[in-house]
Amino acid sequence: MSLFNKFLQFHIQDVTEVNQTIKIIELLKDEYYSDTVSYIMLKTLLKVLLLHLIRFQNDELLPQDIHQKRVFQFLELMEVNFLTETNADYYANELGISTKRLNQVLQDKLSLTAKQVIQQRQITEAKRKLIKSEVTTKELAFELGFESISSFSRFFKKNVGVSPTQFKALN
Repeated sequence: MSLFNKFLQFHIQDVTEVNQTIKIIELLKDEYYSDTVSYIMLKTLLKVLLLHLIRFQNDELLPQDIHQKRVFQFLELMEVNFLTETNADYYANELGISTKRLNQVLQDKLSLTAKQVIQQRQITEAKRKLIKSEVTTKELAFELGFESISSFSRFFKKNVGVSPTQFKALN
């Protein structure tokens, strides 16, 4: 929220608002720790939480500038396309800006480049699939758009510190 909030800390004063926020956080925790955890349910609950926080702090939020809108647009596009499109040029083209400008905006707002954001999303998805499904490393590598198992394994180990097989065994 600090990207959109003029204060570093987020304060909710009203007791009703605090209780509503706590209820949503409890639902999130229950879903996260459930044996049948659902990615869609987690995503939905996170959206509900953010909408509540925005509503409660609406007067303290800064108006969005064009760069914040581009970050949102990039993140939305990336969430839908990261399995098939891992090149920053694609996203820049879709947003109607240069790759250099996209990276400048993301660097300014998130301290990451487009490639780094996409890679973080790939790692998150890989971890989720390794923990929650019976997918093989080979299947996962191709699902995430890698041309070989070895390139995926190197990528995963570089970012996580262990191989996909070791990660799955540890979790």
